[in-house]
Amino acid sequence: MLGIVLVTVGFVLFHNAWFGLSSKGVGKSGNTLSVVNFMGGAIILIIGILEVTAGNYFPAAIYILVGLTYLYIGFDHVFGLDPRAFGVFCLTGAIALFIGGVLTIAGGLETWREVWLLICWFSWAILWFVLFVECAMEKKFGKLTPVICLLTTFYTGWIPGIMMLAGWW
Repeated sequence: MLGIVLVTVGFVLFHNAWFGLSSKGVGKSGNTLSVVNFMGGAIILIIGILEVTAGNYFPAAIYILVGLTYLYIGFDHVFGLDPRAFGVFCLTGAIALFIGGVLTIAGGLETWREVWLLICWFSWAILWFVLFVECAMEKKFGKLTPVICLLTTFYTGWIPGIMMLAGWW
């Protein structure tokens, strides 16, 4: 199921980054982005719930966290919520992802997949921490945030997800 989650993450991250990099910003595209975030969030949340029923609690927790993040972004685009609350949510996500990286190190970095996973944990933690600083602390980084989002789209989402689904991973 990880391959499906990663492809979905790549899809949603790409859309969020694309509109964030647009010269017009999100603007009227917010409703379009809400649909993309709702679809991606729902898919990942459902997979997280399936992982709970299978007894795979650690991946389930991460999938649910990511799914809720995309649903939150979708609701934000629809209702124009206070971004500070989303920022605090992102801080808790950054901490959880950082812990995932530490646990990966503690488990030993014996294969390239474990090294890649470590890079993913810390890349996602950085992205979520940047979102915390931007949203909760109201320190704007301009186009840096969507650039980070766009970069993580490929090496943490689409490429490995497609490789997993194709049996090349």
